[in-house]
Formats: sequence, structure tokens, C-alpha cells
Amino acid sequence: MKLRSLLFIALAFGILSSCGVNDLEDRVDRIENALGTNEPLAIDFKTTNLDDQEIIKKTSYLFKTKGYNEYINDNGDGTFEVYIERFSDVEWYEGAWIYFTYDPATKETSNESARVYFYDKFRNYVNPRFNADDDGNTFALTVKSINVETGAVNVSVVASTDATAANNEFTAKPMTCNFTFAGTLPVFEDN
Repeated sequence: MKLRSLLFIALAFGILSSCGVNDLEDRVDRIENALGTNEPLAIDFKTTNLDDQEIIKKTSYLFKTKGYNEYINDNGDGTFEVYIERFSDVEWYEGAWIYFTYDPATKETSNESARVYFYDKFRNYVNPRFNADDDGNTFALTVKSINVETGAVNVSVVASTDATAANNEFTAKPMTCNFTFAGTLPVFEDN
């Protein structure tokens, strides 16, 4: 064994023994939580381009930011805005988000929309948005659970368009996308 390899092993052992394995595991857990890898926003998107070639993106976006791009905001009128966004890289080139207004008294949602954005296999930027109120759109948001005090959220969206939808990524080409998220968001009060 070379001296350099032996020194590396001794250094690694020294670092691990100085901070303890449990402490190291706790640190890794906190890093994962900060990055969002334990709270992904999963998507399953499908459409065809103008050449009738399939455009498919099935992935989980893991990275998150604090505050502006994820929150539950108390509107002060009994309703809450909920915004969830995750992305795949530190450049923020690819990702997805879900937005809606939630009324805990009635368990109803409104102002529902979702978006996914990514580069397809042809290096084209795909950026479709799904809106509950747009013609040609089908949008089903399911709130499995939400706690507006702790920020715990578990939601899913099944969205699609028909050939007449104005928001189709490719004209007259229907789209589908499923979104799922379970995690905890910061809670803010509107002032």
C-alpha cells in the first residue's frame, strides 16, 4: 500500500471519528432536507411535437429554495396561497411548480395552475402551463392533506389539454402531465 493511500485512509478515519458517525449522518440528513431531496416534485409529462415525435419527461425535481419559491401564505381572509416549486439543477433550467388558493374551512381550492419546464431530447425548451380555467384544459387537483399551521402538504395534479387548447406547447398537439408532491413548506402571514 502506498504511503499516500495510507495517509488518506488515516485522515478519513480521523475526520469520521472526530465528528462521530451519528453526527455525520445528522449533517447529511440536514443537507438532504435543505436541498429538498426528501421532498421531490415528481412529474410525468407527455406530448408530441409538430413532427409527431413523442416528447416525454418523467422525473423528480429535487432542489428547492426558501421562501419565494415555496410557501403557504395566509391571505388574511381565511384563504391561503400555496406555491410549490422544485428544480433539477442549480442553474434552475429545468423544474416544475404547482400553485393554488386553499380554503381550510371548506377544503376547496381555486386559482389552480401548474407548469413544467425542461429541455427535450431535441434540445428544445419546453415550457407548458396547465390552468384549471382555460378552455381545452382538464385540471384535477387533489389535496390529500394540508396543514396551514405546520406547512405539511400532500397534493397531486392530473392535467391535460385537448387539441383546441391555446396553451399547447405545440399547436393542436394535446398534452398530459401528472404532478405529485409531499413535503413541508414555510408558512407566511400577509401583512
